[in-house]
Amino acid sequence: MSIDNYVNGMSEGSQRRGSVKDKVYKRPVSILVVIYAQDTKRVLMLQRRDDPDFWQSVTGSVEEGETAPQAAMREVKEEVTIDVVAEQLTLIDCQRTVEFEIFFTFTSSLCAGRDA
Repeated sequence: MSIDNYVNGMSEGSQRRGSVKDKVYKRPVSILVVIYAQDTKRVLMLQRRDDPDFWQSVTGSVEEGETAPQAAMREVKEEVTIDVVAEQLTLIDCQRTVEFEIFFTFTSSLCAGRDA
């Protein structure tokens, strides 16, 4: 996401200026779904288009108002067009190890004679 999603306006010379937009930020909560076929004992892996040497499972983010199981079902449907119901999901791990911070940087002009 670019800074333009958060700040209104750019000045000449591509310097950012303006006010912060009212924005709902992406929640830093991710899901990973391992799809295991019991009959063949195989795990479904997805080959990345942008890096064919990289393979991964179904992953995604939990959207606002969505539970982790709902996000898992949605991501599986979006990425591999398989309908999964909640009863087919088993939570095997939950990690809360990474913290995300958003820093807003502002500039301000002070007028001579005014208290700063």
